[in-house]
Amino acid sequence: MEGNSIAMKKDFESGRSMVEILGTLAIIGVLSIGGIAGYKYGMDKYRANQTMNDINLRIVDLIAQASRGGELSLSEWPTKSTVGYDIALEKDVNTTQNTGGIAISVVSNSVCEMLGEMIEHSNITLKITGTEYVKGSCGEENTMVFFSEEVMKTPLCNGPMIDGECQPCGDGLVWNTTEEKCLCSNGCPENKPFLDSSGNCLSCPSDYLEQGCGCMTGCPVNTWWFRGGGPGHCTPCPAGSTSPGGNAQECECETGTFRACIINGNCTCDDTETISCSGGHY
Repeated sequence: MEGNSIAMKKDFESGRSMVEILGTLAIIGVLSIGGIAGYKYGMDKYRANQTMNDINLRIVDLIAQASRGGELSLSEWPTKSTVGYDIALEKDVNTTQNTGGIAISVVSNSVCEMLGEMIEHSNITLKITGTEYVKGSCGEENTMVFFSEEVMKTPLCNGPMIDGECQPCGDGLVWNTTEEKCLCSNGCPENKPFLDSSGNCLSCPSDYLEQGCGCMTGCPVNTWWFRGGGPGHCTPCPAGSTSPGGNAQECECETGTFRACIINGNCTCDDTETISCSGGHY
């Protein structure tokens, strides 16, 4: 009997109490939670790094496109980022500047904040749903647009691209990508700049002055209306003279007499009866 009692006592002492078991489980739980949090942070950091690399590569391409003066495009790039975000070009159509940004969506709060920290000391501007990023402004799901200053400061090409070089349109004209020609801003050619109510492009009405793409009711101050047998245009007054503009047919000289040449529209203030002009006088 005594031997059996000793054996039972030893068996009882070798067990674990409920408190010890619960403590062990609590420690395992804490370690598991820490491991999961660490894993999530590591994955978010990986996503942020890969996304920033995708953005930088596309920005380099956009800078090259902008420097050539061409239309911005990311058509040669995948529409998904390395980690699966939708990524595309966002272009401001209300400006003549190449303000194309790179938009990504739908980005989690933690990755969004990491990306925000990455561009703090760069020449990249970040907007979230149209508002400039500040620390803590990320929501649960974010559409982020990254703009590069190098792209934004380069003007678009106002003209056709020939052999990779921009051939700008003349003053007052804009490049019409649909017609593939230089036209007035209203879509009319320079020689017929007047757009009537039916959408027809016509020469300026008889009571208007035609100036490039404009039909004006008069010339600016210190210019005069020179027709010379053609459609007419506003010509600057010569040195030493002024004009009220409008429909003025000459300039008022401080000394001498106002003279103009028919051929090229040159004008002068001259003290003599005639001036030397090929083609006669106006």
